[in-house]
Amino acid sequence: GIPWSSLHTDIPRLRQGGVGAQFWSVYIPTSVDGPDAIALTLEQIDAVHTMCERYPDTFEMVERASDVERIFKEGKIASMMGVEGGHQIGGSLRCLRMFYRLGVRYMTLTHNGGPGWADPAVNADGTFCRSAPLNGLN
Repeated sequence: GIPWSSLHTDIPRLRQGGVGAQFWSVYIPTSVDGPDAIALTLEQIDAVHTMCERYPDTFEMVERASDVERIFKEGKIASMMGVEGGHQIGGSLRCLRMFYRLGVRYMTLTHNGGPGWADPAVNADGTFCRSAPLNGLN
């Protein structure tokens, strides 16, 4: 397996830190878009659900705000997901609605590059944007 110390997050440190709720980032780079972005995002969403199913004494998915308090009182970590860029919905609001049904509770508009309908602050190559072709929608 992977050594715990090489991970950004692990159960022992979440417990030690008293974490009661966690937003799991379902991120893919902006170099992937369209149907591939949707498919890869779904795979990441599935990974979060699988983690919650594998460790039911530690994690539970949240459906509504009241779940967070209940899950915390049960000694578990309330788990939600966030999509880290509008490119991940492939231009489809239906996709966004389906992601919500699967447990996604926020979506950033851009992430180091944009989806084509919002201006990012940083280009995909990491350089700062010097213009806003969409007049600053972000």
